[in-house]
Amino acid sequence: MNRNYSELKWNYRNSLIITAPLVVVTIVYFIYVYLPVQTEIAELRRERDGIELLARESQQLGAKLESTQQELAAVQKFIDEQPRRLMPLETAMDELASIPMLARQAGASMERFEPATAITTDKSLARIPVNVECSGSLSELFAFLGSLEALPSKFWVDDLKLEAGREAGQKTKCELKLVVFAERSTKSD
Repeated sequence: MNRNYSELKWNYRNSLIITAPLVVVTIVYFIYVYLPVQTEIAELRRERDGIELLARESQQLGAKLESTQQELAAVQKFIDEQPRRLMPLETAMDELASIPMLARQAGASMERFEPATAITTDKSLARIPVNVECSGSLSELFAFLGSLEALPSKFWVDDLKLEAGREAGQKTKCELKLVVFAERSTKSD
């Protein structure tokens, strides 16, 4: 029995001598080799996923580019046709001269009417800034604005201010900044 016990003890020591270094080597391998490799693999997978996403997006980019080019062509066509739809500069200036008359016809009183010099934005388009101040009742001012809207020329309302009179019965003041668009004459070019 004694012999059996000492053999067991000896086998236990031998197994510890072999097992302990194996456990240490396994832990060291796990910490210094396995974990860094797994981290690197995870980073490579993230990079691969990003590249796959870019590849999918680039496949869709062709269709997006084609639709954008079609939209651009439609916008360019509209721009190319636009000057043909605008009034000539001279006609637009004559029409501007009728604005004070439109205010009088609506019952409003014109206090200021200042068309500025035409600003040429490109070879065929001119912008004419106009400042208008008038006063009257709200219905008169809205009738005046409606008659402006009915004019055939193309214009942009840059600013519109309506200010009620301070006292009862006082007229409402209207300040209006317009930009009228017209086709420049190409005869002088």
